[in-house]
Formats: sequence, C-alpha cells, structure tokens
Amino acid sequence: MVYSSYQYCVNFLKIEVLSMYFLQKSLATIFSALIIGFVLFDYFFFAFLISLPIFLIAGSICSYIVDVYLLEKLKISSLLQEYLLSIIVYALGGIVTMFIFSISQGSISSSTILPTLLIGIVPALIYLHLSFLFKLVLFRKNTLIG
Repeated sequence: MVYSSYQYCVNFLKIEVLSMYFLQKSLATIFSALIIGFVLFDYFFFAFLISLPIFLIAGSICSYIVDVYLLEKLKISSLLQEYLLSIIVYALGGIVTMFIFSISQGSISSSTILPTLLIGIVPALIYLHLSFLFKLVLFRKNTLIG
C-alpha cells in the first residue's frame, strides 16, 4: 500500500500527539508522587514509592475515562467545561481508589471510611492540575476559557 504525503503527515501527527499525551501523563504521575512525598517529608521515600504505582494505575485509568471516553464522546469544546467535568470525575476517581486501597489493606471501618475516602480527593486533584499544566505547556494552549 502506497501512502500519499497527506496520509503520511496525518499518521505522523497522530503518533506525535499520542507521544505528547503519554509524556504529559508520565510527567504528571512523577511530579504528583514527588509532591505527595514532599508533603509527607518525614516519610518521603516511602510515600513516593507507595504513591507512584497508585498514580500510574489509578491516574491512567481515570485519565483514560476523562480524556478518551467522556471528553471525546460529549464533544466538550470549552476548556472551562472540560476543567469542571475533570474535577468531578478525578475527585470520584480518588474516592474510588482510596476505597479499593482501604479494602485491600483490610483497614476499613465505619468511623474511618469518610476521612479515608476524602483523603483520596487531594492526590487526585494534584494529578489533575499537574496534568492540565503539562497539557498547557506541551500543547501550547494559551487560555482556560474558550
């Protein structure tokens, strides 16, 4: 099959956009884990090692749901609407992640369930905001309202 120059350019741009997307999410993952490590300074190394795989797994799943499923299916064109929807979905993702993590550790009780679930929101929103920051930098979007 012979590619025309147009098809070649389109395929090249798809690969470039995909690699920038993975770079954006990888940077957000690493920096989110570093921030969590710095917040828990006395336990930096432990916090970093625990949070990195959680950000890799939960962050990847939540990012896929938001970026690929919701935003493309709903055809959201405004970055402000995208941002607000992302806050809601990422916060829910953080709550679900902490719920699953708590159940897997066997440390869930009626008195600790609400604080534990709410703790999941902060790292999720850190990841979201770093992801948006790297998206703005890497894809050169200049405005949040549009």
